[in-house]
Amino acid sequence: MNKDLDILLKMSLFDGIKPQELTAILNCLQAKKKHYQKNEMVTVSGGDIQNFGVVLSGSVQILKDDATGRQTILAALGAGETFAEVLVCAGVKKSPVTVLAVTEADVLFLNYAHVVRTCTSACAFHSTLISNMLKLLAQKNLAMNSKISYLLLKSMRQKLAAYLLEQCGTSQNTELSIPFSRSGLADFLNVDRSAMSRELSRMRDDGLIEFEKSRFKIIDKDGLYLCL
Repeated sequence: MNKDLDILLKMSLFDGIKPQELTAILNCLQAKKKHYQKNEMVTVSGGDIQNFGVVLSGSVQILKDDATGRQTILAALGAGETFAEVLVCAGVKKSPVTVLAVTEADVLFLNYAHVVRTCTSACAFHSTLISNMLKLLAQKNLAMNSKISYLLLKSMRQKLAAYLLEQCGTSQNTELSIPFSRSGLADFLNVDRSAMSRELSRMRDDGLIEFEKSRFKIIDKDGLYLCL
C-alpha cells in the first residue's frame, strides 16, 4: 500500500495534502482498490457509474464507439491518472465510454460526492481537495481541447507534428515514448493506420523524426513547427 500512497501523493488531486492525512482521506472517500487482467473491461459503455477511478499501476484506454460500432481511443492513461471524474461531476449515470485495461492494472475508485462535499467530520483537508478537483477538471478540459485540435487539422503531417510536439512539450529531451501502439495512435488521431505509417516514414526521410515502435526522437523540432 505504501507504493500506492506514493503515487497518490504525487497527483495534483492530493497536492498540499500531508502524507499522514492521506489514509484518513481515502477512508472518507470510500476508496476501493480493484485489480484487472490485461484486456479486461474496467467500465463498460452503458454501465452504471458512481465513482471515478485512479490508475495505480499498468495502463488503461478510454474507448468510444461510433454509430457503426468502430472504436476510437479517446485517451491512454497510466499510473497517477484519473478517469470518469468529468462524468460524475456532470451527474452522468450511465457511462458513454468503455475503459479497457491494456495491461494488468490496479485501479482505485473514489466517491466523487465525498470529494466535493464537506463531511460530517469537518475534515480540514476538504477545502484543499475541492480546490484540487476543480484544477483537475480544468486540466481534463484542456486535454480534450488538444484532442479536438488534432482532429481539426487537415493534413496527416499536421496531426502527427502537433501530437509529437505536445508530447515533447517544453522539455529539452527530444526522445519520448508515446502511450500507444501504431494502430492505437491511428485510432487516437482518427486516421487510417496505413496512411499514417507512410507519412511517418516520409517524415523520417525528411529528417524530422526517428522512431521505433512507440519510441520517437525529434530530430528537427523547428521543422515540425513549420508543418503546422
